[in-house]
Amino acid sequence: MIDASDLSRIVAVSVAVSELSLHIKRVLDSHDELQAIWVRGEITDLHRHTQSGHLYFSLKDSESRLKCVMFKSDCASVEFEPQDGMSVAALGDVSVYTRGGVYQLYARRLVNLGDGMLFRSFEMVKKKLAEEGLFDLARKRGLPEFPRRIAVITSPEGAAIKDVIAVIGRRYPAAELVVVPCAVQGTEAPASIARALELAAEDGEFDVGILTRGGGAADDLWAFNNELVARQLAAMPFPMICAVGHERDFTICDLVADLRAPTPSAAAEMAVPDRAVVLERVASLSSRARRSLAKSLDLCSLSVDRLLGSWVFRRPEMIIDTRRQALEEALHRLETAFGQILAPRRARLDLLMSRADSSSPLKTLQRGYSIVTSLKSGNLVTSKSQVHPGDEIEIRVSDGLIHATVSLTGGDSESGD
Repeated sequence: MIDASDLSRIVAVSVAVSELSLHIKRVLDSHDELQAIWVRGEITDLHRHTQSGHLYFSLKDSESRLKCVMFKSDCASVEFEPQDGMSVAALGDVSVYTRGGVYQLYARRLVNLGDGMLFRSFEMVKKKLAEEGLFDLARKRGLPEFPRRIAVITSPEGAAIKDVIAVIGRRYPAAELVVVPCAVQGTEAPASIARALELAAEDGEFDVGILTRGGGAADDLWAFNNELVARQLAAMPFPMICAVGHERDFTICDLVADLRAPTPSAAAEMAVPDRAVVLERVASLSSRARRSLAKSLDLCSLSVDRLLGSWVFRRPEMIIDTRRQALEEALHRLETAFGQILAPRRARLDLLMSRADSSSPLKTLQRGYSIVTSLKSGNLVTSKSQVHPGDEIEIRVSDGLIHATVSLTGGDSESGD
């Protein structure tokens, strides 16, 4: 049982239904993502109030239903007659109707999606490109840290280019911005955007690109759901940022691009670094480099002092004497080794010279023999038939040469004549 004190406490801490509904309304109204949001679905339970002229209906899909109201002043902008079963996109704010305690969309614009034709076309292109891998994270490229030249593909008269120029000029004025103009809405927009992307790709000097336009209705942004535009965007040779519409808007180009930005200003911030941060980083690196250099110099100075105090520098002659002694010992070992190698060879040479000397013709001359050479022919005379009276000859004896002229030849070695 609950006693009186518990009951009083419960009453004190509880809130009234109207208070809770009002609190929820304040929470939803303060949530930016739920304001000026596009919601698509099929119209059901359509009813126009006869007295106020307000339009009441619900938007549904296969899984959920959302109550909507469109006030008479906003109904005047609707260019078609809404009907149950019609596929539409509604722009409005999500809030709470406190009397009924339900949340609903307060619609300000309605766009006919052609009985779902645009939505089905969107889903078909999206599925086709997804199957080909154009949305895969693996093909997404990172942005350069310090871009030199940036291509901005957009309308030169729109608010988006002004935002991009302002942000990049403030954050990183060193970058060069090149506007590649194109139409960003209307029937000619897809071909115009694709051609602008192609021209930027052919330039060959861009480091990064931004494809952008400001917010608008779903049909205003439809050019960025075009398959031709998406394929050209995927083929760009440098990283691309897509910033189409507001944060709540989402197109096929957002899925294909290397990076999606919620707004043109956000795209500019993503494309370039903040100059102040860069300068701060440079100053930090410079300080670190100076400290590192000072530390290295201190270590080098300490090493030099250590070397200058070592015995090598105090008595360098010790190193020279040690090296000289080692050299002398090496020379001695070399001489000994050569002696050991040459001794047997010298003995062998002496033996051969002795044998050669014993068989030398000079030894024969010392025993009384002589060698006769014909001066005419230069040949040794070994037979009397080689010379004739009057021929000049040279006679080698043990102590020199004798020149003579043959006056007579005759006799033989056996008779002694």
